[in-house]
Amino acid sequence: MASERAGRVWPSTSRTPSTRSLNLRVELLLDPKTHQYLGERILYLAGGKIDGKIATEDRVVDSSAMVKLAVTGAFPKHP
Repeated sequence: MASERAGRVWPSTSRTPSTRSLNLRVELLLDPKTHQYLGERILYLAGGKIDGKIATEDRVVDSSAMVKLAVTGAFPKHP
């Protein structure tokens, strides 16, 4: 389970680069019923270095959330 930028908590799947030299994990957040993509987050993993210091816990460094998705026949109108 992971939370995204909008604060919702969802099941997630993750991928850690095989080199582990980057010490990152990318988590994709999915709707538990439809498995629709809802967002993602990127973490620095504990044990790796951040700004030359060893991280003692995982730290979220970026996240995004799918807030609204619509399919329409025209571009949206903006003022």
